[in-house]
Parts: sequence; C-alpha cells; structure tokens
Amino acid sequence: MLRLSTQAKLIQLTPFPTTYGDAVIRVYSGDPPVTADQAPTGTYLGYITRDGLSPTAGHGLHFIVRPDAIVTRTDGEVWTLIGLATGIAGWGRLAAFNDPPIFQPGAARIDFEVRPDDGIGLYLSNPNIHVGLSADVPFFNYSIPG
Repeated sequence: MLRLSTQAKLIQLTPFPTTYGDAVIRVYSGDPPVTADQAPTGTYLGYITRDGLSPTAGHGLHFIVRPDAIVTRTDGEVWTLIGLATGIAGWGRLAAFNDPPIFQPGAARIDFEVRPDDGIGLYLSNPNIHVGLSADVPFFNYSIPG
C-alpha cells in the first residue's frame, strides 16, 4: 500500500533523492489516513532519522534510485528508529522534517505500511514500539509508480 500526496504525484519527474533528501519517517499505530494530504491518524510512536538524531535539518534521511527503479537508503547510511510512545507500528509517513501534522495539500508526503518482510514499504522485524526504543532500520524500499 502506497498513498501519495497531491504534491508528491506532481513531482514524480523530480529526482526522488532531491525531493525527499533530509526527510524523516514518522511511525504511527493503526491505519493511515485516506490520503497523504490529510493529518496523520493513530498514535505517533516514533521517528526514523540518520543515526537516531533529532528530526531536524541536517539529520534527515538520504536516498538513491537503484537501476531497477527501487528507491532505497543511501549506501552506508544508518537509519535508526527512536520510540516516543508504546504501540504497534501500522504505517509510516515520509516527509520533510518540518512537515506539519495537519491537512496540507501542498506537502510532498508518502504514506506506506510497516512490513515484517522486505517488500515495498518500511521493514520492521518487530513492530512493537516503546518509549526509549532505539532500533536500526535495515532497509526501506519504495517503487516509483509507473
């Protein structure tokens, strides 16, 4: 399941690494909103940044586009999930570090499911999040819509 915001659909011709460079993934419980333009649903459980640093400018995630049109993290970059609340991860949102958690049709956002395998979406071998958790995220895959 992938849900793109209106702006994300409009910028498909812009290289993904430029659009989402220095971004953050926020992880939530439950099901995502109907569209990525909408405010998040569920409990905000934590965030993913480089090395678990605070979700501010300069600590964000970086991406590469593989030859098979799969977007993944930059080689050598360590992504860390930091738990802020207790719950079961259901979905995540990739957006700019300063993306407001409100209805915002102008924001480039991608919502995706949390997966226990290496399919499209965010891989978490254990979706149970708790306060103080610090866990490496081994990979993230996104397939550019055709």
